[in-house]
Amino acid sequence: MFASQSPPKSFSEAILISAQILSSSALPFVSQSSKAESEQLVSAAYRKVTGVDLSRFDLLLRAREVYPKAAAQVLLNWLPARAAGRPLQYLVGYQTFFEHEYAVGPQVLIPRPETECLVAAVMNRLDSQGQVPSLGIEVGLGSGIISIELLAYWASLQMISSELSSEALELALKNAEKILGSSEHGRLTPLKVDQREHVLEPFLNLSVQADFLVSNPPYLKESLDEVGEDVMTHEPHSALFAPQDDLIYFYRKIATQAKSCLRPNGVVFAELPHERALSIMKLFQSEGWKTEVVLDSNQRERVLIAQLNF
Repeated sequence: MFASQSPPKSFSEAILISAQILSSSALPFVSQSSKAESEQLVSAAYRKVTGVDLSRFDLLLRAREVYPKAAAQVLLNWLPARAAGRPLQYLVGYQTFFEHEYAVGPQVLIPRPETECLVAAVMNRLDSQGQVPSLGIEVGLGSGIISIELLAYWASLQMISSELSSEALELALKNAEKILGSSEHGRLTPLKVDQREHVLEPFLNLSVQADFLVSNPPYLKESLDEVGEDVMTHEPHSALFAPQDDLIYFYRKIATQAKSCLRPNGVVFAELPHERALSIMKLFQSEGWKTEVVLDSNQRERVLIAQLNF
């Protein structure tokens, strides 16, 4: 807590103090969003103490009401960390993805809209083919957002998902139980891998024949040209960055090995770096896949769809 900062006594004072502290941050990505984030943090601190969610409208209605001392203490502990650049989602401990709230922490990437595009592509493509998949595999489980959303969408689906980080696996299973329920989260089978480069070996060893493979693999170049300073500093590098001597390494592994994991006419769905979308498409085509690309809301190449051409 700031030694010189008195705890706010009302909701409006809590928002005002938060905005003042965040706007004084030397980091533009914090100071420029200080107004919106101040409301989010005030609401999240209140929720942490009381268990009650407040909308922006609720905050306005309660502007003159007393802000609980315990919530004020949480808030004043969070503010210097956020001003220093710590991601808001890691502070409050959650992020919404589609319509579900996922627990997140420094062991996993923060869910992003681009990955919603990936999940939607899986749903739309298989629905358009009149297909209800029975088995899918995911390379890189992370917080579980992809597998869990697909399991929530198809009640008969089973997912087998690989992950390098034990901490991420633990978090993903907690998210699965919370979102799918205690009787359904068993439809997600996690596989721990020992080396990041062995992305498909667990599935090859199982001799599975899945309807589809989905992945948001590490694909970024370790450079501020492709990733913001806040992401570079706080989010897990093993989930962000491809091998710097082969930036499409993970796509190469999938293009060459996924055929052994999929049924005839099986489909690969992968999130793309738009900077290397064309080279990734050509790679899959050279391996005999029929490819297409889905654009995101910014009209950038974001999702590769590759189908076995036999």
